[in-house]
Amino acid sequence: MLIIGGFWMLREIEATEINLSDVAVDSTALKITILLSASKTDAQAKVARRSWGCVCSRLEGPCPYHTVTKVVDWWKSIDPDRDVPLFGTAEGKRPEKEAVIRTVEAVAANLGLEVKDDEGHRKFVRQSMRISGARHMASLG
Repeated sequence: MLIIGGFWMLREIEATEINLSDVAVDSTALKITILLSASKTDAQAKVARRSWGCVCSRLEGPCPYHTVTKVVDWWKSIDPDRDVPLFGTAEGKRPEKEAVIRTVEAVAANLGLEVKDDEGHRKFVRQSMRISGARHMASLG
């Protein structure tokens, strides 16, 4: 979720609203297109399309195309006809926003990063994937 959330610069709520049916995999062009909501207030108003292709030959690190295809293939191996949230729970349910934030914090902690500031406030919040994605893109030039 964090890799995809970073490349597509998603808020946690946007990530939780993506269903398998919102993901188009073009295995010829090595491109993923995700249908996203164009509205912060209506998560079901899915009219915005954002795409990423394979970046394996151009960038070090994770590839958005191959990351998404691994997630899609995993869900399809469980039940090819079921339209579940792309980042669903093991039961195929949509995760709560708080669970997404806790996941981001767990990854950060595993990387040795502090998850709270000196006053005990969370460092990783709703916009963490979007902010990290934007910073990553800016660092690429």
